[in-house]
Amino acid sequence: AIFFPAVDIIAAASLALMVWWGAQDVATGNGVTLGALVAFPLYLNMLFRPIRVLADKFNTLQMGLVAAERVFGVLDLEEQIENKGTFAPDKAYLKKKEVSQRTIRAYFTAITHYFESLVQAKVITTNPGKCLDMKSTPHKRLYQVLSREQLENLYHHFDSKGCRKTKPTAHLSAIRNKITVGFMVFQGLDVTALSKLKVQDVDVLGGKVTIQSSRTHAARNLALQAVQIIELDRYINQTRKELQQHFNQEGSDLLLISGFASYSDGLRNLFRRLRKQEPQLENAKHIRASVITHWLKQYNLREVQYMAGHRKVMSTESYRRNDTESLQLDIDRFHPMNEIENPR
Repeated sequence: AIFFPAVDIIAAASLALMVWWGAQDVATGNGVTLGALVAFPLYLNMLFRPIRVLADKFNTLQMGLVAAERVFGVLDLEEQIENKGTFAPDKAYLKKKEVSQRTIRAYFTAITHYFESLVQAKVITTNPGKCLDMKSTPHKRLYQVLSREQLENLYHHFDSKGCRKTKPTAHLSAIRNKITVGFMVFQGLDVTALSKLKVQDVDVLGGKVTIQSSRTHAARNLALQAVQIIELDRYINQTRKELQQHFNQEGSDLLLISGFASYSDGLRNLFRRLRKQEPQLENAKHIRASVITHWLKQYNLREVQYMAGHRKVMSTESYRRNDTESLQLDIDRFHPMNEIENPR
């Protein structure tokens, strides 16, 4: 480390001495010419250049020797980490960093393979990775798509007057339920969005409803259908106020007033009634999947992404799998057996 700087100091000192001595001879005219004074530093640099290269190589050699000494020192160690406790990866930390379930599963698989190699090398006796139990990545369920007529009939054939009047609020709750069905059928809202709707989110005069952003969905403005506007105006100005009084929720700003502790609990009775009306209906996700699938046939992909509130376009594309009718047409069109049966 000292050799290279020492060479530079000697070269600089030699150049300074030469300039000082040569400049005196040029000034006094003692035989040293100005051309010789200019040429001599060039010769001096050519003299020290190979010495500098040698010094640089010597420094590299020294660093290599030191590194090799450290490596061999680690290899000579005979210490072994004692196997104590159990393997506990911080899964919660990975989820907090928004790492997907599939990526976490890949991490754990790699860790399991690593510990298995240690077992085969007899470094450890048991593989802690085999104690891990990871749930598989959930896949979106395919639903049999309800037709537009079936979806609209859920709303139009919902009789809010023909409900059983077992409670004082039965008729009022039926009107609220019809409003709920309308939001699911025409705007494709899920249970979470319905439970968070507020009165100020509905613009009856403007004919639109604003869906606020949530942890999983983006905010969007959706148009109201003409058949919804009259019902909504009557519900907001009359029915909702009566429900607030019955359920002691005068201070609530929620649009859909319910007497249940959880909004999803109130939907169970609603869907029991809807299944009598449409036996193929399964749940709220079934309605939303059918609505989005029909949107994909009518609008472009980006428009449907906005209307559905999806943050990623892949979420919207996944609903194309529900369109079994179009898939069957593609199979009939492109399946190679059809070419054999129906040659051109």
